[in-house]
Amino acid sequence: MRFLVTAPGQLGLARAYVTGGLDVHGDLHAALRGLHAHRRPNIEPARLLRLLRGVDLRLLRRPQVPAEEALPAWRRGLGRHSRRRDALAIAHQHAENLREHYALTLREWGANLERHWPQAVAAVGERRARIWRLYMALCRIGFELDRVQIHQMLGVRVDEQGCANMPLRPNWQQPERPAGPRAFELAA
Repeated sequence: MRFLVTAPGQLGLARAYVTGGLDVHGDLHAALRGLHAHRRPNIEPARLLRLLRGVDLRLLRRPQVPAEEALPAWRRGLGRHSRRRDALAIAHQHAENLREHYALTLREWGANLERHWPQAVAAVGERRARIWRLYMALCRIGFELDRVQIHQMLGVRVDEQGCANMPLRPNWQQPERPAGPRAFELAA
């Protein structure tokens, strides 16, 4: 409850779930999709105060942020672009949006995690396994709703004449698309 009160919205919900203060029985993805479909607009401050009247004030003290949120020192600052790096003659050759692919991939990863839940918990502990479960379910929803995208870019080193020595058009096999407007089905 403290996570939900001190960090209302997605962050508090995620922290409550990861720490075990909130649990979902059944399909986490379906529960989160249902929550998204029935979300309410922000509560006015006056109404929130009325709702909190009589609540134990200790609940309003911010709980410690889960240790899993802290980035290890070796990951801070990785993956940043710089003029110096870009000046090393890397040519942008191709970009592709993998959003639909990732929704399908996350569906399968989530199903695999559920099939092997006891082994995952034994390997990394319940909190970390819950993080994985929540991450995959929320990311899948983000990709399905086109709120999150991931782009793969191909960069190549050019020669002295500025030539990338790559085919002018990629010749990838076209995948078979299922019937319907989308490559994946959204849960009702």
